Amino acid sequence: MTEPVILVAEDDDSNYKYIEIILKKASYKVIRATNGFESVDICRNNPEICVLLTDLKMPGMDGFESTRLIRTFLPDLPIIVLSAYLNSSGENEAKSAGCTEYLVKPVNKIKLVETINAVLK
Repeated sequence: MTEPVILVAEDDDSNYKYIEIILKKASYKVIRATNGFESVDICRNNPEICVLLTDLKMPGMDGFESTRLIRTFLPDLPIIVLSAYLNSSGENEAKSAGCTEYLVKPVNKIKLVETINAVLK
């Protein structure tokens, strides 16, 4: 069986590296986007992507806007928000933008893998 492909939209190198290590240890293939524009393009051009993990605060296009755009052509793709800034209004905005789940940074590695596994079922 091939490894499930996860797109990680994260502009911060250290945050990305941490997530990449966790995902590779859990046998996922990882692709990176550093902003919302890249995230949209990569989703559009890589149908093998199973899950999108997206930061909310990124340069150019943020995670809310990229999620709304991706939902127009991939309505069923699981999208998990990762944010250090998520409060109840942010959670509501994430849900209304079309996010499937949200996790608060710093992300617990067990919770991250459990959340991904849950949305893939």
